[in-house]
Formats: sequence, structure tokens, C-alpha cells
Amino acid sequence: CFQQIMPIPFAGKTQLLWEGGYTMEINGTYLSEGTRPAGSTWAMNPLPYSDAHEPVQFPPPCNETVDRTKNDTGRCSGRFPYAVSIIDSLTIPTNTPPGEYVLGFRYDCEATAQVWSSCADITIS
Repeated sequence: CFQQIMPIPFAGKTQLLWEGGYTMEINGTYLSEGTRPAGSTWAMNPLPYSDAHEPVQFPPPCNETVDRTKNDTGRCSGRFPYAVSIIDSLTIPTNTPPGEYVLGFRYDCEATAQVWSSCADITIS
């Protein structure tokens, strides 16, 4: 991705989307102080980590019953909650001129020193 710093704010609530199309809105947790690049906002993963040896780090955003001794993944918590997607929306500033843009975003792993970066082509008309 190319970096011309133009932070884009998050808009509205975070959504969880499960297989079959069921959605649920939840309040997101956002961090904008001390971020890099300056002026950017990070969204915290709303699905708490847990496994057979570690309890859930914070209350899951949905109702679930999981016997952690037999399975470490619930509907919205665990090591690999595979059947749910996290959807965040952004607000494009009204003064953004029409054109072709590249949206850069990254995922910072909370449990290890891994960072994944990705880009998306955006057309504003």
C-alpha cells in the first residue's frame, strides 16, 4: 500500500456476521491515542481469546455455552471462532475528492508479535 496519511474514522457499531446470514450489532472498542500512524484509530478484536488452559479474557459479545475442557471455540470466543466475521464500517470525509484510492489496513495480533497488512482498491465518484 502507498502511505499518504488520511485516517478514516470508524462509523456506527461493529457487526458480527455468522454463516447463514445472522447478524448482531455490538459496541466496538476503539483506540486513537498513541497510535501509529498518528491520528489513526484502531478497533479491538471484540471476540475474546481462550483455550483449554486460559479462561475467556473478557465476556463474549454473544450468548454461548462452551465446555472449555472439550472444545476451546464458541460462537464468538475461543482460539479460532471460525463461523463468525467481524464487520466494521468507515466514514469517508465529505471533502474527499472523487478519484481512485488505495485503502491500507492491518491486523495486529494480540497474542503474538504478528502483523498482517492488506490493501483494497476504492473508487469515490
